[in-house]
Amino acid sequence: MRKRCNQIPLRVDNKELQIINQKAALCGLTREEYLRQTAVGTVPKELPKADFTEILYQLRMIGNNIHQITVKANTLHFIDTPMYRKNYEHLQSVIGAIMEVIY
Repeated sequence: MRKRCNQIPLRVDNKELQIINQKAALCGLTREEYLRQTAVGTVPKELPKADFTEILYQLRMIGNNIHQITVKANTLHFIDTPMYRKNYEHLQSVIGAIMEVIY
């Protein structure tokens, strides 16, 4: 048995239909789900850009490298400055990429 049994006929012109379809696709929703969410006051969020997953992966790898440097520094009482600098520079480049994706 269907959960939703009520229908609301809605007429839109071609331009409105195109806009609704585009916005639904950007959010990863069907047109019907997009309209349901907006009708009840929820603002559907757009899916992250494709680069976002790669950026998150890079951040995790940088975090792992920094953790390894910290463990080594605590064990040996010595900081591997070249490795630390390399990871810092990589972190700055990834932050720049994040800024490009977001803005």
